[in-house]
Amino acid sequence: MEKVSESTVNAAEPADGVFLKLLAGGEKGNLQHYRIEPGAAVPEDTHENEQIGYLLQGTKVFVVDGEEMVIEPGDSYAIPAGVPHESKNPGDVPVIGVEVFCPPREAGDWPE
Repeated sequence: MEKVSESTVNAAEPADGVFLKLLAGGEKGNLQHYRIEPGAAVPEDTHENEQIGYLLQGTKVFVVDGEEMVIEPGDSYAIPAGVPHESKNPGDVPVIGVEVFCPPREAGDWPE
């Protein structure tokens, strides 16, 4: 069994105001904690991993296949592998959530 406390992991900042922390993981998937500051955005990204998330705080807007989808606290979402997507925080509070990547995402495999 692996235990990882979010408070002990240093955050990567792949884009201004976007903070990512890889947490516990296994052979088939891993968990990521994210924080997106107000006005910040995650640039378009495509990867081989399925991305399944749950939003804890704030409002996150995804653009997938040219369509906007608003995600609010308590919402979950799933993005299939290979689908281009981007997201932003249009609100006044940080967006905080968790995501599972299958297969596991590698540290440093962030959008540029």
